[in-house]
Amino acid sequence: MNRWRLLLTRSEPDCQLQVNYLASLNITAISLPLIEIVPTPETDLQRSQLLDFDRYTTLIVTSKPAAKLILERLDYYWPQLPIQQAWFSVGKATADILKTAGLDACYPDPSVGDDSEALWASAQFQESLADPHCRTLIIKGQKGRPWLQEKLALSGIPTDTIELYYRKIPNYSADFIVDTITQHNLNALVLSSGEALENLRHLSGDAWQKIAHLTYFVPSVRIAKQAEELNIKHIINCHGASQSALMNALKNHQPHNLL
Repeated sequence: MNRWRLLLTRSEPDCQLQVNYLASLNITAISLPLIEIVPTPETDLQRSQLLDFDRYTTLIVTSKPAAKLILERLDYYWPQLPIQQAWFSVGKATADILKTAGLDACYPDPSVGDDSEALWASAQFQESLADPHCRTLIIKGQKGRPWLQEKLALSGIPTDTIELYYRKIPNYSADFIVDTITQHNLNALVLSSGEALENLRHLSGDAWQKIAHLTYFVPSVRIAKQAEELNIKHIINCHGASQSALMNALKNHQPHNLL
């Protein structure tokens, strides 16, 4: 497992935390965040949504940044959180953040996945949507995947969204990315989203072929297909974006040049 030398691409501070964890296992990992999280100023519409927060029966939190930011907003507007609301997240890490505020959020079985599709398929989520008074709020960042919102709309369930941040592409040169890979003799890159892959392709420019030859650890079939479309040849689906999913993939595979 320690033959892997990884380029990690999560936003901060998660990226550096992951570097430190892997270092404790003698796995070389370098931080190169491909997405920067920027909180957005509160709008009048958001203020209204937060003031009337107790009208929502089902809350869906799509990411860790969304979880952190909604808790900050609610701490101001609702020192005592509304009761009898059902909270859901797309993964355990997001649920763990909500738990710090005493919210017992449900999330999909990690063996099924940690994405919108897995959440939709979960029995607890469908049970919450079956409430005749159901009204949902999706808590997310700007320009996130619309899949869940579209499914709820098709089901006729009243749904609002609140976008608490936007994702900014970092300002790396292609030479800097290539030099980072070369200097540290890296043989793999870890992705947690399709947007990170898009940003990498954009930043790489004409140097793409020097970067595409790495092994790419991806969290889902959807992003694996996206990587294939960019002519990436060595793709490993971790079946999730969690730390444990990555560790399982590292244990079960070795660098392609060692096969």
